Amino acid sequence: MPLSVTNYFGSITGLEAVSSDEGLSRTSGEVKDKCGSTVKAFGIETQGKPSNSYRVTDTVVWGNIALGAEVSGVVVTQVVIATIAGEAPDVQISGEDIGTATAVTGLIEAAISDTPTDDTCAQALEGAPDTVSGCHLQSCTATYTCDLKRIPGGDGTTKKYSISNPRVEVTATYQSTDASEPTDPVETDTLIVTQPASKSDDNTTLPKFTLSFTKFL
Repeated sequence: MPLSVTNYFGSITGLEAVSSDEGLSRTSGEVKDKCGSTVKAFGIETQGKPSNSYRVTDTVVWGNIALGAEVSGVVVTQVVIATIAGEAPDVQISGEDIGTATAVTGLIEAAISDTPTDDTCAQALEGAPDTVSGCHLQSCTATYTCDLKRIPGGDGTTKKYSISNPRVEVTATYQSTDASEPTDPVETDTLIVTQPASKSDDNTTLPKFTLSFTKFL
């Protein structure tokens, strides 16, 4: 009998859950004496940071998955898409359990714009340079992230939540077959290159390049 995987984020077209992690932790408080030593400690709230890892089986349709979206009591805080030449893409979705807390008025979710496919090729994500003549994309990873802000009530447990600073961080690697190299994305008010195309080589291979950039959503 096949083992079941807890799916924290519901059914997503093009993705099959292959593993899950509940990610439990507990917040606490403490009272210190005049010397700074703890004389009383107490638990406040059990919090989960559940995650699922997925196999891409078709073109992904995100549906209600977005940064800041609430799915069955879990707020999506991170989506990682990883593609590598010759391998099927991997996706990981992570979030935070907010129990019965509700979103602040006007919370704006941030969409996941990349839609990976089950193609076993490296895929240029979020505007990363694609393969050009003489310079071949080898891998590309896009990490969509936001910061969850918890607003506690009088008993210290989470009553409201909001998100801030939604962004996507992209890293791509390339293999050169001649003197070609990838071109860095053009910086804008919302895109910054964090690692310009950086060459590495040795006496056994042709040059490889890595570049990274962050886009604020």
